[in-house]
Amino acid sequence: MQVFRSFVAGVKNLFRRNAAERELDAELRSYMNESAANKVASGATPEEAAREAKLEMDGLETVKHEVRSVGWEFTLETLIQDVRYGVRMLRKSPSFTLVALAAIALGIGANTAIFSVVNAILLQPLPYPEPNRLISVGTHERHISGIHPMGVADFLAWRDRQKSFEHVAFFDQITGVSLSGLGEPEQIRGVRVNAEFFATLGVSPLKGRGFITGEDRPGNPGVVVVSERFWRDHLNSDPAVLGRSITLNGKPYQIVGVTPAGFRFPSSSPLDVWMIRTLYPPEGRPPFGLLAFGRLKPGVTPQAAQAELNTIVGQVSKQYPDSTELVGETMPMKQWLVKNVSTALYVLLGAIALVLVIAVVNVANLMLARATVRRREISVRMALGASRKRILRQLLTESLVLSITGGALGIVLASLAIRAFLAFGPGELPRLEEVGI
Repeated sequence: MQVFRSFVAGVKNLFRRNAAERELDAELRSYMNESAANKVASGATPEEAAREAKLEMDGLETVKHEVRSVGWEFTLETLIQDVRYGVRMLRKSPSFTLVALAAIALGIGANTAIFSVVNAILLQPLPYPEPNRLISVGTHERHISGIHPMGVADFLAWRDRQKSFEHVAFFDQITGVSLSGLGEPEQIRGVRVNAEFFATLGVSPLKGRGFITGEDRPGNPGVVVVSERFWRDHLNSDPAVLGRSITLNGKPYQIVGVTPAGFRFPSSSPLDVWMIRTLYPPEGRPPFGLLAFGRLKPGVTPQAAQAELNTIVGQVSKQYPDSTELVGETMPMKQWLVKNVSTALYVLLGAIALVLVIAVVNVANLMLARATVRRREISVRMALGASRKRILRQLLTESLVLSITGGALGIVLASLAIRAFLAFGPGELPRLEEVGI
């Protein structure tokens, strides 16, 4: 309760400063008059009594300062005064201020922009439910490391025999797709996937559904899921879009769902359609080209899934003895997505961090040089009674004003830099749609 009363009194003093000063002055003068009257009653002359009362209080203004310093509002008022004085001093040295602000803004802006990219691509988890259970799967020759696309024979065998994954999926290369039947024919961007593609990712469509298990089997009609952008731009956000037929590459596909806005996997650039692809049993082990992944069952380790995959791939090798001997490989999907860019991005982040260090050192040197010019000013202030603590607080406040202003400008530069990077930067970087300050 006492704290609340102190807070209320401080707020009143802030907004009724003149009235509070008058009340304090009247109270102190009343005390001095009472003290002087007591001394006169003891035999002192009025002049002596008034002088002794002032000496007892060590000066009226000194007492006022001590009374003001008791409340929390005094600290706030002092801070505001320091900020105003700091702004005035920075305005008196425009060259120093502009150079320092430019250095701070460029250093913070560049670091904020690059870290935002690194954070979105490398540090943040994938934007899917339980992303740590998403595992990329592939094959490669024994003397070649890394995950390479699976062949149709290997994927079909893995899909039908594996026990480690709740769902398994694949997608092939993103290509141009010929769209017809909706006005003038045009090329759109699409990718072919299997029936468990959306279920594996754990993505729920905005409208309708994803694909149903079995829709990618031979003999089923072609179905397609379209993007929210395609639904809006090509179908005028038709609420009855589900069940409509569109012609892609000369074949009819029935729309069964609309993806959420912003969903782009497996591309960083916007996609228009995800078409079902039917896999037929191949005559040989090729062709290769399926980028496979799966969602682990709870409790199953990646090592166990790796061992199972190797067993299945070995069985396929025996089924096709004339083919190149392959081994299976698994990798967390996030690691697979960024494996080609992680080293370059970390090196770039380190280089930009050095730029910030250089900027900070340069600003520090500028402030030291400026401090030598202000020695006369500081000496005068100390001669007038300012303490070392008070001088230090004022100098720190000026540094704080400079830092905050430079930081704000840096955030603006970072925002512009990120927009430019997304517009003109390398389009093959993964997860660019997630980049933000």
